[in-house]
Amino acid sequence: MTTLTHSTLRDGFRLPSFLRRLLDAAGLSAEALAQRRIYRQTLGELAAMTDRDLADIGISRLSIGQIALEAAGYRTGH
Repeated sequence: MTTLTHSTLRDGFRLPSFLRRLLDAAGLSAEALAQRRIYRQTLGELAAMTDRDLADIGISRLSIGQIALEAAGYRTGH
């Protein structure tokens, strides 16, 4: 019988052990994969908002990319 084990990343995302080994073999880190997922999710959610909704929370459409980078934990120049 095969048993799958999981690794839990800092954002709670569970990554199967075989996928972690595959990422390691490809030279990718599971943490980078999680960061990319958070970035894409944040970017998508903010981009889907109307200009009025963004204004209500104090965000301009031009700053969505920067906010998504910060949410994912990427280092920014600010």
